[in-house]
Amino acid sequence: MIFVLGALGCASDLEDDDGTASAGVDAERRAAAVEAQLAAEHAWEAVEMVRIVTHTPRVELLGVTGVDNQPPAGVTLTMRVEGMSQDDLGTNVSVFRCYELALLRSTPTRRRELPCPAESNGTRSPGPTFPSRVEPTPVVPPPVPADVDDRLRAVLTPLATGPVDEHAVRAAVDNLGLDPDLDRSVYGDGAVVGVGIRADESSCVLARVAPGEVRIWRPTGRDRGFHCSGEEAAHGVGDQPLD
Repeated sequence: MIFVLGALGCASDLEDDDGTASAGVDAERRAAAVEAQLAAEHAWEAVEMVRIVTHTPRVELLGVTGVDNQPPAGVTLTMRVEGMSQDDLGTNVSVFRCYELALLRSTPTRRRELPCPAESNGTRSPGPTFPSRVEPTPVVPPPVPADVDDRLRAVLTPLATGPVDEHAVRAAVDNLGLDPDLDRSVYGDGAVVGVGIRADESSCVLARVAPGEVRIWRPTGRDRGFHCSGEEAAHGVGDQPLD
């Protein structure tokens, strides 16, 4: 990994006797380099941001909140940066500076300096913890109602007295008032219209409407493995009528 650190060595152009001022500049440059690296890698998830920060030399991650840079919260990183220089006798000097980075999509990163914790003497703190991404709970549809077979027959039978109209069948199914989480499909194939109503592979009702005939069935175990669709119903897949 290439870190855009710029000139991170001794800030010899600053004439401070004990080297702390130039070490402070080194820390500031290193914090700016972390910010630039996050932008260069288009990091948007907290786990990726953590990887970048923890692989930057002399930068320690103290804390992180948020799981990604999406509004409204985004991600906030707190880090401790060690700046290094030398005093006028050539002795290495280290200072610690702490920063907070606020990262929000489509918004420039905000970096501000914070007071470091009391233990900021070079001793590394325990690694931060941060929340895991919470995946949405899948919607489990209710089973197809036990009486839907009779309700289908009642609304579809009048539509089979002549040429079957797909739009009329669709409207009839929509007017059954079924749970919106149930999958419903209507498919016209010439003179035939198929209807599929499905909760999952174990809860499925198919109907086939043709001139003078309405057939309704629930696929048995050996018929499962298809999609319980109106197209399959129109083609009579797994047709085992209930009457």
